[in-house]
Amino acid sequence: MSTQATVHFQENGKTEAIIYRHTDGYPEGLGEDLQTFLNEVNKLKDKRFDDPSYLAAKFVVWQAA
Repeated sequence: MSTQATVHFQENGKTEAIIYRHTDGYPEGLGEDLQTFLNEVNKLKDKRFDDPSYLAAKFVVWQAA
């Protein structure tokens, strides 16, 4: 059975992008993946990651790798 989840990327309390994940939506799956992704993003000097839509798109690409 799948554990679905959504990730809401927000700016100033307003949701700008939503990512749906069909499996592994629990903290030990998606939570760890998000933490790893955000740790990698924080190492980069790319100001575009301040844009929630851009960040969400990069997360989708990162998951596919």
